[in-house]
Amino acid sequence: MFPALLTKVLQQVDTVRRSIETTDEARNLLSSAPNLAELATLRGKAPSSTDWRIYDHCAALTRLYAIYENFVQEIVGDLLSILPTLFKYADLPNSFHEEHRFGVAHVLQQVGKTAPRYRSLSTEDIVKDYYEAVSGVAANYRILPLVMLRSEQNLRMNILELIFNRIGISGLSEWLARHRLTEDFIHGIRGNQNTIEAELTSFIQYRNEAAHGEVVNVLGREALLEYCAFIDALCQALYEAVNHWVLGWRLAIGTAVDIGEVTETYSNNISVAIVHDVTVDIGANFFFVGERYAYRAMVENIQILDIDQQHVVVGENQELGLKTNVPLKLGARVIALK
Repeated sequence: MFPALLTKVLQQVDTVRRSIETTDEARNLLSSAPNLAELATLRGKAPSSTDWRIYDHCAALTRLYAIYENFVQEIVGDLLSILPTLFKYADLPNSFHEEHRFGVAHVLQQVGKTAPRYRSLSTEDIVKDYYEAVSGVAANYRILPLVMLRSEQNLRMNILELIFNRIGISGLSEWLARHRLTEDFIHGIRGNQNTIEAELTSFIQYRNEAAHGEVVNVLGREALLEYCAFIDALCQALYEAVNHWVLGWRLAIGTAVDIGEVTETYSNNISVAIVHDVTVDIGANFFFVGERYAYRAMVENIQILDIDQQHVVVGENQELGLKTNVPLKLGARVIALK
């Protein structure tokens, strides 16, 4: 679920990362290259090193925040779009109905205003969607993402948690703080001297200064690359939180099934899983779920008793050697979608 969205975000962050590295190297080259005519002309056109670094600082931070903000908006929209496959509207909790009603009232007040996010909305479409959901007329009801995203504030941790609470995903800040990738960032890059919430607050402060204020502290190449790593980790942790929630409900209603467990793990993305009642092919995708993770992996190789297989039909418990495109975690439950 949502793999294309996560892939897009990781590619966008990598573009920022490459841009930071390339412009830093170009700046160094121009300042130290031999005084050839072409380079001298180019050097004359370039901004001062300080002004160039300020530009890179502002461009990287504003772009990274836009990637993060768009990811949140899109994953909320995707999540709301699959709700009709999980629940009848009437079966959603009263808290969801209340948030939906408040959100519709809020968005109706914004129709006709100049803010870009509301410009394309019409009163008729908003009311129609709400009526069809509440009345039960449309089984495939539609929840306008803006009714749950309603906030003009930056997406600090408290706002992020508020948005997902409206949908029914609780405990998000704890999930993000204890996810393996965010923990790796805090431990490996920050030396356990910060928290994810404080890191997000600091990032947003830098971004707001870059976008709206006078830049006082200009971040260098390494600091900007660290924020690339931070947004990577944060978005992947959020992606897995949503996956975990959706898979829990899919298992409950029978549109996903627990088919086994990862029992051994080795280097080079090789592992052993005991599975049952499933067909496994090269290229098949499964979800691997634990207390603090839920991600998809593709099967690249299958072995039974050290013999390669292309296609395996499993009835009762069968031990399979697997090579996947990402490493699996020991003890992970293997989940197949129906």
